[in-house]
Amino acid sequence: MKANAVDNNYEFTFAFMVSNDYCVFLKNIPEDEKNSMFSVQYYSPQLDNIGTLSTTKFLCYEKGIKPRPRLDKYVGTGAKCTIGFSERDQKWYGWSHKLICGFGVGSKVKRGDFAYIANTPEKLIDDYVNLFKGISNESANLRYAECQILPDRSGIFILHSTLEGVHENAVTIKQCGRGEWTAKTLDDAKEMAQTFALVVH
Repeated sequence: MKANAVDNNYEFTFAFMVSNDYCVFLKNIPEDEKNSMFSVQYYSPQLDNIGTLSTTKFLCYEKGIKPRPRLDKYVGTGAKCTIGFSERDQKWYGWSHKLICGFGVGSKVKRGDFAYIANTPEKLIDDYVNLFKGISNESANLRYAECQILPDRSGIFILHSTLEGVHENAVTIKQCGRGEWTAKTLDDAKEMAQTFALVVH
């Protein structure tokens, strides 16, 4: 099977079946690349990167998840899988290399949770500044001074700096999220998993 959508230089071999509609593929690595620590990677049916064999077994077999990229527009592009749905649990999961969390109908997101993103620019600033209060008041004050509310109030603009000055090309725009909320549908649960995956990465 050729993986033209991912990379014309590689072929993919069927590795194993997870369910009737979900199988995993192994990238065939040329001999000169086989010493790379990332050379043995497993892929979804759309040829998006799931990760190592242990990650693939954990997600697909132990959790019953069908991994995919966080955003729909990246499905089939070879992107890293960071969310997925489990039919068995009726949950959407989001993960990083160290954390995983499942969301279903009725799941709640509260301030302080990884899947929480403030729903006003003022709360976004408060949450950003609070990350640095444990370091020092000087650091927290510096972080507060970095923030500006976007003119349309859809988020904040952060000009990252140090005590010595501004970092080169260090600008972040953080969009407002939904704040505290409850998943009423599986689409809501998917959104929670997407936010979780975004935040923990």
